[in-house]
Amino acid sequence: MRRRQFFGLLGAAALACATGAQAQVRRIGVLLPFVNENDGQVRQLWPAFKQRMRELGWDERRSVKFDVRFTTQNSDRIRAGAAELVASKPEVIVVWSNPGLAAVKQATQTIPVVFALVGDPVASGLVASLAHPGGNITGFQNSWVAR
Repeated sequence: MRRRQFFGLLGAAALACATGAQAQVRRIGVLLPFVNENDGQVRQLWPAFKQRMRELGWDERRSVKFDVRFTTQNSDRIRAGAAELVASKPEVIVVWSNPGLAAVKQATQTIPVVFALVGDPVASGLVASLAHPGGNITGFQNSWVAR
């Protein structure tokens, strides 16, 4: 699957979880396994995600607010970032890593969670199956990104 298609689907999934009128500003929590916006892959992934959201009509200036936590791969920072996001009460949380998904899954069973770039979430015990992940979690397995 191409990057644009991937982020389009991810954005659509996130927005499906956060239903309502576009005039209202929607809050999307984002947990990223990077140091900051200038760190490695985030320079490609994060701008592409925001661009696709804009193409779908979700602009940061008018209709959506991203509450972003950069966590690196430090487990304490990941858990703290997940807890902060849950406490901020976003309408959906987007997660980009196995450790991030595990932390968010532990922190909430009510806020919808959309994951991406997660390797084998079934074998990791993060979801029951890809077809029926269960609970408040849905998303894309890492191997789909490479296609």
